[in-house]
Amino acid sequence: EAAKAAAEAKKKADAAAAKAAADAKKKAAAEKAAAAEGVDDLLGDLSSGKNAPKTGGGAKGNGQPSKDSGISGANGGATGADISAYAKQIQVAIQSRLYDASLYQGKQCVLHISLAPDGSLKSITSEGGDPALCQAALMAAKTAKIPKPPSQAVYEKIKDAKLDFKL
Repeated sequence: EAAKAAAEAKKKADAAAAKAAADAKKKAAAEKAAAAEGVDDLLGDLSSGKNAPKTGGGAKGNGQPSKDSGISGANGGATGADISAYAKQIQVAIQSRLYDASLYQGKQCVLHISLAPDGSLKSITSEGGDPALCQAALMAAKTAKIPKPPSQAVYEKIKDAKLDFKL
């Protein structure tokens, strides 16, 4: 009878461990989806138009991130996290050059940026949003020291992109 109770306890422990593993897997998938969504928010419609991957790895149609949006192959070697981190560095570089960022709290502006491989700004235009923030962001971007992209793959994805600039 003790062996039967031990087997039953082991069965319950195994079931609990399996449930915990499944819960952890679901949480990781949700975090990955949220990170991919964050990339979509930061980069606006980077995956549309001439920057779209030829293999269909971007978010299309239903607005949901595709399953492979954070995997290297779909982004030409650049992960969603790499792209997101670099886009954030660009935003921070521009924001650091704003005269008084608190004036624009809660506002946003879509900036179309074109970068050289060394990170220098080739061109920048505003494509909508708060007019005051857009004007200030354009001026700030022209004096900002934008860091060099971390890899050629990230550069290829962001060299001509829309940046959703939010404060």
